[in-house]
Amino acid sequence: MSPAHTTPTPADPEAWNAYLAEGNAKQARKRVAADVLLRDADGQVLLVNPTYKPGWDLPGGMVEANEPRRTQRAANWPRNSG
Repeated sequence: MSPAHTTPTPADPEAWNAYLAEGNAKQARKRVAADVLLRDADGQVLLVNPTYKPGWDLPGGMVEANEPRRTQRAANWPRNSG
């Protein structure tokens, strides 16, 4: 049985940058991301706390090749909102 893989954190900048570089190398050369700004009736903004990076962010994600932005937002919203 192989040891469990742990994801580096920004606390170790060298390991974190290597982790990000490895992930970026697996992506298509031209990348597009889309975020969604959702507000309730009181004007509060929905934020998500992603597990793959530190800090809070708007829900969204990477757009697949030839995928319309509207489709991408709809596909990523449930996945990134928990």
